[in-house]
Amino acid sequence: MAKRSTSIPVHTHGENRVFHPLATLRHEAENVFDRFSRGWQHFRSMINRPRADASESKDDYEISMELPGMDEGDIELTMADGVLYMRGEKRHEYEERDRDYYVMERAYGVFRRAFQIPDDVDSEKIHAKFGKGVLTISFPRSIVAKKNRRKIRVKAS
Repeated sequence: MAKRSTSIPVHTHGENRVFHPLATLRHEAENVFDRFSRGWQHFRSMINRPRADASESKDDYEISMELPGMDEGDIELTMADGVLYMRGEKRHEYEERDRDYYVMERAYGVFRRAFQIPDDVDSEKIHAKFGKGVLTISFPRSIVAKKNRRKIRVKAS
């Protein structure tokens, strides 16, 4: 009676390797879980550290952030020692108890960000607005800073 083999010989780039079918299946399953885990970390990082756009004009600075699924009451802004602190929380509220979730891509949790405020900002006039999932914070420059602003000409040497 011939002995039955459980390994499959594979030839790749001049090498002879032997792979066991279950080892290959295990490797593929691990790859699936690794990809899922990396994807989950990406979605969690989007809520834990939402991305911000910062811009500057002659009159003010502006920071805007996309915070989908949040309301203005979920966001807290405080300023101390020239630093703007932002905190927000996106809550996951579920009513439907009969549903099983196999994949959940939406992120929930708390985020915190801090931004150093430039010295030429009039801190009494900072204002924020929130609409359609976008938080926009304006930092007007002080009148003194606007008057003292000038361009410096660069000469060839």
